[in-house]
Amino acid sequence: MAEKRDRAKCGNCGKVSDLDALEAYRNFWSRVAVGEEIPAGDCPQCGAFAYLIRPPARPSRVVVTVRGGVVQDVRKPRGVVVVLKDFDNCSVCGGVKCAAGLRAVEVHGRQTCP
Repeated sequence: MAEKRDRAKCGNCGKVSDLDALEAYRNFWSRVAVGEEIPAGDCPQCGAFAYLIRPPARPSRVVVTVRGGVVQDVRKPRGVVVVLKDFDNCSVCGGVKCAAGLRAVEVHGRQTCP
């Protein structure tokens, strides 16, 4: 299995480098502005700042399960995905078998519960 390495991408030319391949900063304070991301080093190809590559953030998710009731309201901050699983609408099993989170086709052999 390949080992995971931290990498950086140049903000100018786009070259991706391992952190140990980056050059030391040159004239750091004259090139950086207040509030900017701190670079990982200088690009070995063009000399511009290179920044750590971060994996994309997954959106937060809330699952609301309804059984024997009605959801009146769901409040969420921006960026949070809400998934509603309503098991009360199944006329085949009344939500008893569907409650495990299985799709209707897996439980009843149908695309949707009638």
